[in-house]
Parts: sequence; C-alpha cells; structure tokens
Amino acid sequence: MIFKARKRPLEVEALYIEHDSLAAALGWMMMNDCHAYLVKDGIVIPTMEGDMRAAVGDYLLRGTSGEFYPCKYHIFHQVYEDK
Repeated sequence: MIFKARKRPLEVEALYIEHDSLAAALGWMMMNDCHAYLVKDGIVIPTMEGDMRAAVGDYLLRGTSGEFYPCKYHIFHQVYEDK
C-alpha cells in the first residue's frame, strides 16, 4: 500500500562553519565525545554511515541523539528554519 507520510519536526543545534570557526566546531564536537579531526579547510566527522566531511561554508548539525553531521548551505536553508 502506498501512502503519504510527513517527517516529524525535530530541533537540532547548528553551527555555520567559517575559516575562523573550524577549531571552535572541532572543540564543540570533542566536548560531546565526537572523535572528529581537522583536515585542510574542513573537518572529518565519523557517522553511522561512515566518515563525512564538513567544509567551510557548510553547517555542522547536532541531532537529537547527540550525533554530529554536516549539511550543505543550500540544503540547510531548504529544510531548516531559525528559531
């Protein structure tokens, strides 16, 4: 049976990554037991789907279970709204 479903509204924490905020983003993740590491112009984040890279200009999101993941700028603004 085919039916329509709507995604539940969830609140996440977000940080826009700029050149001068890479270290702060990494610190935020490390304080929350995320074993991410810096690479040239970005951060590698271990996720359940494998390592993901967050680059300058992306958003770093922390989900409802404390997990971190990157989100491209244009996707963030299509899916999320500021509170």
